[in-house]
Amino acid sequence: MRRTVCSGQRENAHMILSNLTRLLRSACCICVVFALFAAPALRGDSLDWKKSQDRVDASIDNWKLTDLLEKIASATGWQVFVEPGTKATVSVKFKNLTSDEALRRMLGNINYARKDTNGISQLYVYRTDAHSATQLVKATKPNEKKKSARLPNELVIQLKRDAKMSSEELAAKLHAKITNRSDKLRLYRLEFEDEAAANAARQMLAGNSDVGAIESNYAVDRPTPSEMTAKSNVLGVNPKVMPEGKEFVGLVDTAVQSQGNLDMYLLPGMSLAGQADLSGDSPMHGTGMFETMLQTMADHPSKVMNFDVYGSGERTSTFEVTQGIIAAVNAGANPINLSLGGAGESELLHQVIKEAYAKGVVFVAAAGNEPTKANTFPAAWPEVLAITAGTRGQIDPYANSGSFVDVIAPGTSFISLNGQTWVMQGTSVSTAFITGLIVNEMNKNHLTPMQAERKIIASPPPGLVITRTR
Repeated sequence: MRRTVCSGQRENAHMILSNLTRLLRSACCICVVFALFAAPALRGDSLDWKKSQDRVDASIDNWKLTDLLEKIASATGWQVFVEPGTKATVSVKFKNLTSDEALRRMLGNINYARKDTNGISQLYVYRTDAHSATQLVKATKPNEKKKSARLPNELVIQLKRDAKMSSEELAAKLHAKITNRSDKLRLYRLEFEDEAAANAARQMLAGNSDVGAIESNYAVDRPTPSEMTAKSNVLGVNPKVMPEGKEFVGLVDTAVQSQGNLDMYLLPGMSLAGQADLSGDSPMHGTGMFETMLQTMADHPSKVMNFDVYGSGERTSTFEVTQGIIAAVNAGANPINLSLGGAGESELLHQVIKEAYAKGVVFVAAAGNEPTKANTFPAAWPEVLAITAGTRGQIDPYANSGSFVDVIAPGTSFISLNGQTWVMQGTSVSTAFITGLIVNEMNKNHLTPMQAERKIIASPPPGLVITRTR
């Protein structure tokens, strides 16, 4: 049977077809426009944290939670702790949110808590409860050019023993402020209005008969060639020789919190940078190093004396570190643990270490938690045993692998404080691990610190890799 279509039906069919075609074309245009605007979100790879404005922009596509937390730690300067085993993949895009709003968007169903302890902001990320967030997230910035550690508006000046000018007269003459001092060593940390004023003072004092040494001061993070213009051969380094069985370790670090039954191994310490607030419920860096050393001392422990060179600050300088080392050496500490370091090559600090090393003092120092080969001081000096972190002989991804490194050692330690267990990680931990082994060897076999160090290097126990023989 043949169907007949009238002219009106043809017109209606044509109109319907035309409308449908236009609709399909419009739909195609909408799809294309959507794809163009959606694409950047799928390629998101930025996190812009404006701390001073408390505003955050983010365009994130499939980041692992660990990568996100590392970037947050780098951008904010916060200490970030995560509950071990917490995993997630983050994809989000937003602009101009407050930090709390940004955290809620980025962490989704994962819990978090923020708090300030000892003036330091902390972020706890967890699935169960905040006390379970014990693993410290390292703020790594491998693609950043390393900044100079020199403090441009500061100088460290040593007056000679027979100087006619007092430190106050010197500061007044240079229009500077004395921010730290060691009258016994005649060492003074001077702060100037700016870098130009510091440079002018350096030139003014060159050749001054009252001045024994002039040096730049360098930042040392909680982890440049020398600019010494004069040298003093007398730095006040006079190691005290302790009788066998009475030796103790010098811990030049942050302050150490009370550790309950472990306090029997902690001697009364000394602060070179003002008093620290020890009331926090998370372990300070020095606390972690103290307990790590005790763990590897095993059944042959020595006591530890803490020389706090940080006080309440997040970083210190080579001036305070020099003071701390001299105080430790002269008190009789041996070996000395230096789980710290920076890029500044202070000749004054090096001179102190050389003098002490020549008299039998062993120094163990961290190579640094940046995945570079750049020198870190004091670890890079030949008188210091330089320690990096690694597993099964392979250097960990975050750790320094420079040619100055002597030993690869485990970089993870479990610390207890106030009934809570914390995970600490880094070349600082590796350094404390080796210091503890040296003490164990000393006490077990009645060796001097230097003999114990050499025995470990010659016959390393399982888990250690010797990369360079000194």
